[in-house]
Amino acid sequence: MVQKLRVVVRFDLGCETARIKVLGKVDLHTLTALYSLIRRTNSIRPNLRLEVDLSKASAEAEALADLHQSCDSGRLPEQVDPARGKCHLRVVDPVPQLPTVRGLARLSA
Repeated sequence: MVQKLRVVVRFDLGCETARIKVLGKVDLHTLTALYSLIRRTNSIRPNLRLEVDLSKASAEAEALADLHQSCDSGRLPEQVDPARGKCHLRVVDPVPQLPTVRGLARLSA
């Protein structure tokens, strides 16, 4: 089954910020598409501050670690952005999912 991300990009050019809200599962396959979107968004205006909001998404640990590495370095991976331009990136981590009522019923049985 092909995993897809749903994203909404909102710009506030007065404050020079962009927010990318992500729904779906971020794994190493969908991360490539997300990086491509981040690169295109970053190219709209120099010094744009980007926030990737994963609070409503799920993410594999390896993909999340890769995103955090890009935050720390201030640059996207070379395979996504060969020019290695600056990228002011911030990631809002996924919120851990609590068991559903149906899941709790199975646990107590």
